[in-house]
Amino acid sequence: MKPCNITRVGSTVKMFTAVTVLKLQEEGKLDIDDKISAYVSGDVIDKIENADKATIRQLLQHSSGIYNYIQNLVFQTASTNDLIREWKAEDLLKYACNKSAYFEPGEDVAYSNTNYILLGMLIEAIEGKPFYKVFEEKLFIPLGLTMTRFAAEDPVPDGIVRGYIDLYSNLQVLESTYFSGWDYYTADGGLISNPYDMSVFFQRLMEGQILNSTSLDEMLTWISPKEPDTEFYPIQLAWEYSGSKPHKGPPICIAGMRLVTMPT
Repeated sequence: MKPCNITRVGSTVKMFTAVTVLKLQEEGKLDIDDKISAYVSGDVIDKIENADKATIRQLLQHSSGIYNYIQNLVFQTASTNDLIREWKAEDLLKYACNKSAYFEPGEDVAYSNTNYILLGMLIEAIEGKPFYKVFEEKLFIPLGLTMTRFAAEDPVPDGIVRGYIDLYSNLQVLESTYFSGWDYYTADGGLISNPYDMSVFFQRLMEGQILNSTSLDEMLTWISPKEPDTEFYPIQLAWEYSGSKPHKGPPICIAGMRLVTMPT
């Protein structure tokens, strides 16, 4: 894969979401120890257990205990039965409604995409515009990330990297480039980029050119789950060396797409 090749980046978008939230804190627009319910409300939110008491920090760190909508088998069926559906935040959050939380906020860690949908809604509530427009203004344009965009909003280059999957376990390989997750208008997925842009973003972040040192320290604060696991959860900067272990998700997840970096 070349540095210029455009591909789906999946949950890597969560890092952009976390950085944007921390930038809003630097601007004095929020405190990550505030409850998310102070900024985001609504009938759907009220039906998500822990959403009324979890803090922004706990959502960022996956320590909110909020149910992960992707684990809902009804969602997995709906996603598989309509592989090119355009998903909005409200659509996805319904699959987390009336589901038991994994634990009380702050008691443990459990990866949940629902956390980052709520964080996207937080960004929109504060800035008064779609979260991906805020990404453009605060990150993509200032950093010169010209090939980083949301597929649901922007034209997709013809040469995008293709994905393939044996979806039905029948030895019939399907092209999955535009399958589930492609048209997510949510802050937990839907971003496309290339290795060059991603490396620029990460380098500038680690050099302190995007966030101040206090915010960067927040991103690098480690939290480990009570049960042994190879994955730890700082504020969406997870370092992992786990052989060929894939990113956790439903059977389709980001179907047929996986990017591996080889340490040198």
